[in-house]
Parts: sequence; C-alpha cells; structure tokens
Amino acid sequence: MPESYVGNEGTAAAADGMTVLDGTEDRRTGWLAINKARDYIVSKCAAALTAAKAYTDQKVAAISLTWNAISGKPSSFPPSAHTHTSLDAGGGMRFGETSGQWATSQTIYTGANVSVGGHVIVPNATPATSGYAVAYINGDGRLAKNASSERYKKYISALDPASLGDIWPTLSRYQMRHGDGSWKFGYIAERLAEHPDQEPFVVYAYETDADGKTVVTDQPDSIDFIALLMAQNAQLHQAVDLLAQRLDALEER
Repeated sequence: MPESYVGNEGTAAAADGMTVLDGTEDRRTGWLAINKARDYIVSKCAAALTAAKAYTDQKVAAISLTWNAISGKPSSFPPSAHTHTSLDAGGGMRFGETSGQWATSQTIYTGANVSVGGHVIVPNATPATSGYAVAYINGDGRLAKNASSERYKKYISALDPASLGDIWPTLSRYQMRHGDGSWKFGYIAERLAEHPDQEPFVVYAYETDADGKTVVTDQPDSIDFIALLMAQNAQLHQAVDLLAQRLDALEER
C-alpha cells in the first residue's frame, strides 16, 4: 500500500534538531518518505525516553536502605562534609545544649580550639596516674599548662623575698553564696587589690568588648594562689634561715 503525505513531513524532526530535506529535491529521491521516517524516529525516541524516566523514578523512589546496609561507604568524612550544632551519641556526649554545657563521658580529641560558653563537666576524667602537667584556668577562660620553661620568659633575675613586702593577706572565714552553708577559709581578692604588695597576685575578670575581643577589666575575680604560695614560702624560708644563723651565732658564744 503506497504511503500518503500531507506536505509537512519532517516538521517534528526539524524541531528536534535533525537535518531534513527541503522539498526541492526530485520526488524520486524519496525526500517525503525520509522526512516522515525521521518524524517517526523522533516520536518513538521521545516516548521511549519518557517511559525509561518513569521506570527509573519508580525504582529510585522504592529504594530504602539503612546506613549499615550501604556497602562501600567511607569510614570517615572530611570535616567540611558534615557539621553539627548538636551532637548526641547515645547519651554519652552532648554538645550545643541550651544551657551551653558540654558534658561527655567519652574521650574527645581536637587539634584546634574548642570554645564553650558555659560549663565543661568531665565527671569521669581519668586520674593522672602515669604522668601529668600542672594546668591552669587562665583569666580569659583558657585551660593551659604551666609555663615554667625559661623559653617562655624574659627579664629573668634573682629576687630578694623580703623586697616583696607584706604578702600575707588577712585570712577570712566565709560561706559561698550558692554553696551548702559550710564555712570556708581563704583570701578575698578585693582585699588583696587594695594592698600594694599583694595586688600583683590578683587575677582580674575578663569580658568581651564591642568588637568581640576578650579584654581584662578592673574587677578583681580571683587570686594567683600558686604564685602567692611560692612567694610566701620564699619569705618563710628566708626568715627560717636567718633564725638558724642567729641560733648558730648564739651557740658559738
């Protein structure tokens, strides 16, 4: 049965970017049939692609796998690939709580700074049974090791303990405002700040300024007890040494 034509054969093929014959060729070359064949190819390909997409979408939507069921997954991810504002590992570790606390019963290793606006609570911290370094909480909140090496210091010189003057603050008895009501004994930072010989041992509070920088204030907050105890011990040692010398002199007489 001969083919029938309407004269617009090739329109779909041309619209899809295929090259079509322009109709000026000799009819015997079959240009109408060629164009019609190309229209047919376009329509069938479009239908096939539509069907394939629908099939693929259906199969993908049906996929449901747990993380443990995925094979070939990496054992770890770079930090940039996963960030968290809250982390909960089975109740063992909590970070980003509304109270600003970071509580952990696990070990956390970090090569960078960890800034916590609230409390750091480590009730199960391992005792330093094999080795330790004396640590300090700096006035700006940083936890740091003691810097005793001379490589951290300058203008090192010997000091006469007596030149420190009166470094024996008045011992006070007090109760903590939010404590259990038991009596405590110690020094008061404000009283040391009022005494010129004792003021160097006062630790002043820090605050964040308008530019977000941590700056020291003029508000007494704590006392460098270790430095004060070393200075007091040096004075006591000097006094005991002088008494021993006088006693030796009396015995020689």
